[in-house]
Amino acid sequence: MIELSSATAIMTYLAMTTFFLLALWGYQGCYKSRKIELLPQQLFVCEYCCCAYLDRRVRLLTRCPQCHMLNKDNPYRKG
Repeated sequence: MIELSSATAIMTYLAMTTFFLLALWGYQGCYKSRKIELLPQQLFVCEYCCCAYLDRRVRLLTRCPQCHMLNKDNPYRKG
């Protein structure tokens, strides 16, 4: 059996934890540099419950995520 003093056990634990956190940080850092592609979306307002939501513009009818009713193509526009 391997005999360890309490100081050696604590230092080994801290070293392994630090190594794990640095490895996790490096792994996440490599994949965070990817560019995020945004889909073209437009802001709609539901005719029934007045909920504002984002949806793609390719459809004539959009479904409200709150009340699940179909809405005509009426994008919210200021002005």
